[in-house]
Amino acid sequence: MANTITIGLSALMAAQAGVNTTGNNIANASTLGYSRERVLQNASSNGNGTNVTDIQRIYDEFLATQKFSAQSSFSQLQAQNNQLQKITTMLSDPSVGIAADMQSFFSSLQAVSVAPSDTTSRQALLSTTETLVSGFKDAQTLVEGISKDVNTQIRSSVDSINTIAKQIASLNSSISSAQQATNGGMANSLLDSRDQLLTDLSKQIQIKVVSNGDLINVYMGNGQPLVIATAFNKLAVTPSNTNPANLEVAYDINDIKTPIAQNNLSGGLLNGLITFRNNTLPTVQNAIGRIALGLASNINTINAGGITLNGKAGGNIFTVPPINVAANTDNKGSATIGVTYADISKITTSDYSLQKVGGIYNLIRISDNTLLASGDKTAIQRAALSEGLQISLPINDSTINEGDQFTIKPTVNVAGGLAMATSDTNAIAAATKTGVPGDNSNVLKMIALQTNKTLANASLSIQDAYANMVGDIGAKSQAIISTTATAKAALTQTSQALDSVAGVNLDEEAANLIKYQQAYQAAAKLIEISKLMFDALFQIGV
Repeated sequence: MANTITIGLSALMAAQAGVNTTGNNIANASTLGYSRERVLQNASSNGNGTNVTDIQRIYDEFLATQKFSAQSSFSQLQAQNNQLQKITTMLSDPSVGIAADMQSFFSSLQAVSVAPSDTTSRQALLSTTETLVSGFKDAQTLVEGISKDVNTQIRSSVDSINTIAKQIASLNSSISSAQQATNGGMANSLLDSRDQLLTDLSKQIQIKVVSNGDLINVYMGNGQPLVIATAFNKLAVTPSNTNPANLEVAYDINDIKTPIAQNNLSGGLLNGLITFRNNTLPTVQNAIGRIALGLASNINTINAGGITLNGKAGGNIFTVPPINVAANTDNKGSATIGVTYADISKITTSDYSLQKVGGIYNLIRISDNTLLASGDKTAIQRAALSEGLQISLPINDSTINEGDQFTIKPTVNVAGGLAMATSDTNAIAAATKTGVPGDNSNVLKMIALQTNKTLANASLSIQDAYANMVGDIGAKSQAIISTTATAKAALTQTSQALDSVAGVNLDEEAANLIKYQQAYQAAAKLIEISKLMFDALFQIGV
């Protein structure tokens, strides 16, 4: 008889565990990252009822891995898209900005061509020239502002990764301790918290999770270790050796920062920001710079070939800044190199890297990673000329050490550094012949620059170059928008697939609640009947 009561009590406790677990599922149906639970039980080995062996957490590692990957891809594309829209907004409106300023400039040239000696028209031209210079500066300022904002976001992303990694390492320790307790279900909420952190981490960077018993190891990007059991590798940001204005991601070990190559940081918000800053932003900045360079340099050349109102040879209308050449901060040699423009029509929208490797020089076009030349100074200078540049290397090769590197940026600072070279209305050389009234032949050459193909090896006009830049950014923007939408759909699909396994279904939980309620009532009835039988036997015995 005592066995019957024991059986009833075990059934009662199992039903109570079922009700509690079901109630917990219902209570957490809307809790972010919660995985539903179920009671596991088995028959007692001695035939005395049942035992609750565990409160099992329902989870699917395969689906979770798919979700992490989808989240990382979406976050990467979304980061690029958000930044690209800022550029698109800047360039898309033809009524404001550089496009409008250039149109006003050429319209003012047209007005001067109608009345070459008219002071009012000449003053209007100088005013629109000043507006154009300011427009280029504003564009440069906006691009630089976006770059600074991206660097700030990169720093914030690295801070978030460190915070999350530290929490995961701490949870690894807590989970290991909880799993060793009598009831392994104690660790379920900790496991939910850890998996939610992994989801948050996958927003920042692509991750790979490797289980090691109760612990997990987390690798980021292309296998860089981040969390190893109960320890984590701290990240930091450090100025780039080739461009100190840009921040690179590095391991921070005892305050010693070791940069991590960009190709080892794939996926997530962090990689999206770095990719945009390193690839898209320089292309736009250089494209704007080349337009400013082509316009200013060609106007200067034409004006210098004409005659002013004073009957003198014309001079420069614009002041063009020198080419930016930056020595790598790790260079050991003392050399500096000089770079000037040799042929504006051959200038590209790329930066260049000059390196000394194995005792010889390498010149690389960075935009497509093309090795233009590898050899002595003559080979380098010949290759540079094909890109419209004149490179002056030091006479003494020993001043450039093995491994030294220089970054050449022909157009990056042109828009921001452009200035007016004159404010004198008489300095505009509209004529080509002295003393010929109404001679506008030289200013007509300036007007023709709008459509004459003077850039990209005589394949693009200034107007074409701007249209191509806007078109390229527009096409890239549309492609990013499309792929972002596809990535979002993939994320939604994988999230729903995981939720279908691990999420709480309230209809199912309601059915379970009724089942456990009935089991509880039946167990209670069994105990009650056992007691009545025991009482009856006790009375017979009396």
